[in-house]
Amino acid sequence: MVHIMKTTAKKSTDKPRRKRSDVYEQARREMRDEIQKWLESLPEELAEDLKQLFKLLAEAEDPKAKSEIAETINELLVPSSLLVKLEEQFKLSAADAAVRERLTDYRKKVGKAIKKHRTAKKLSQGALADLAGIPQSHVSRLETGVHVPTHVTIEKIAKALGVCPSQIDPGFESVEPE
Repeated sequence: MVHIMKTTAKKSTDKPRRKRSDVYEQARREMRDEIQKWLESLPEELAEDLKQLFKLLAEAEDPKAKSEIAETINELLVPSSLLVKLEEQFKLSAADAAVRERLTDYRKKVGKAIKKHRTAKKLSQGALADLAGIPQSHVSRLETGVHVPTHVTIEKIAKALGVCPSQIDPGFESVEPE
């Protein structure tokens, strides 16, 4: 009888709750839908860059080259504007907003450093892109702080400019350029 009372009491106080996996699945669906909307509205230039990068990825045989191409694709596919939309949609906390603000500051500082070194070398964005092996439009997006560069991209740009990666991103350990 005690067991029946405990079971009855438990049932009367239990509130229906969504399973954690249901919440994650709903968030995943909403994120997927938001990403799909964003992909459908891609500017033609960015779509062309992605098409070229996916072709290079399919043709690449070297695992390191594949990884670098995949990272560049990721940089292009996850722009700050999409992150802002997702943050607003999921109402991230003030701490998350502070992180986003620091990331924006970081993107702008790195972009200014790239532009400073590029113009000091009297290089166009296209020339730097050719030397670094990345699309010119990606150099533009990095310089304007639209994208967050990966470590691989910073290394490529630093090597192309003949500077240490730490001169572009102070978070890099100082290493002499090759």
